[in-house]
Amino acid sequence: MDSEAEAWISDLIARGNEAKVSPAQVKERFDAEDAASYGSHMAKWFPDYDYVHALLIDLVRPFLSYGGQVLDLGGGTGRVAKLLLDAIPSCRVVIQDISANMLSEVPSKLCEHNGKFECVEADFSTDTFSPGVGQFDSVVSVHAIHHGRTVDVYQKLYDRIFAWLKPGGCFACLDNVAGDTPQLATLNYLSWAQDLQSQYDAEKIRWIVETTIREDSPLSLRQHMELLASCGFRQTDVLWKKHIFGLYVAIKSPQQRPERVK
Repeated sequence: MDSEAEAWISDLIARGNEAKVSPAQVKERFDAEDAASYGSHMAKWFPDYDYVHALLIDLVRPFLSYGGQVLDLGGGTGRVAKLLLDAIPSCRVVIQDISANMLSEVPSKLCEHNGKFECVEADFSTDTFSPGVGQFDSVVSVHAIHHGRTVDVYQKLYDRIFAWLKPGGCFACLDNVAGDTPQLATLNYLSWAQDLQSQYDAEKIRWIVETTIREDSPLSLRQHMELLASCGFRQTDVLWKKHIFGLYVAIKSPQQRPERVK
């Protein structure tokens, strides 16, 4: 990618929310997608696809060694839920998503795991989704929470995730993450765009990168670690990072018992 690409990426980042599509438009896109084929392209544009998804499963496996319940935030068509159930068939997964269209594909995708999953159509960023205190051994999210528009939205979500987890539970997130400065964010997007050159032509790469910047509002890994710690998580870590993507984890102390969902 050349200096022109660096300039338009830098400009989109600098424009912030002014350059973003609305949350309603994001939902409209998910509602209009072909749910049956959604996500089939992901391995082409997501680096280390097999490795990092296996790492995610290995991360949550110890918290589900005797079965247990997992909340999949923004679980869409059940792609990640299937990975979890295939690897840990004794667990049960609650799949939450804002789009009924995405969730409509779940029963077909998880047909081998009937009785092991539940779908909930709701917006996890609002109080309309409130599964209750101490319900889950693990909460996972893959490419979903980056739609939050402000730090306050992330803070409230992390407060609620902390409450939803049982003492000793684990939150694992694989998602887009921002650079710690606009300059670093631009470099991260540029390095991702360079990787995409092995799969797509220049026009398609520009569309992928621009759509991602316009739809997503990720925080930096530093911000995620600080917010998670402020919510009460005693152990946090980053297990993997490449380009604009990261896998991070927060573990709730076995002694920590929230009084209520914030």
